[in-house]
Amino acid sequence: MKFIRWASIIIAAIMAAASLYYRSAKITFSVIAGAAIVISSFELTNLVISRTLGGSKKSVTAFVIIALLKLTLLGFVLWYLVVKLPVHALAFIVGLTTMVITIGFFGLYNEKD
Repeated sequence: MKFIRWASIIIAAIMAAASLYYRSAKITFSVIAGAAIVISSFELTNLVISRTLGGSKKSVTAFVIIALLKLTLLGFVLWYLVVKLPVHALAFIVGLTTMVITIGFFGLYNEKD
């Protein structure tokens, strides 16, 4: 997972650098915000799954509770970005595609941790 993490950060940096072409702080902020949300959500999901992968009924319940809390927090952050902060919708969606691009390019890579 370390490879996917660093590859997604590099792709997000490339996308943020490309957004500088438009010379708009709103567009660059939106790309960075979308990428930060999707990368942190992926990492948090990875952490939750690795910690609760015991198979017992307690771990399944803990996974469900943590997943619901994560989704609630993610929903609040998305609401705040869209309603309260000036995000550009298309640039925000481009930032959210960071993990899709990363897994699409490097998903077939067989990593041995």
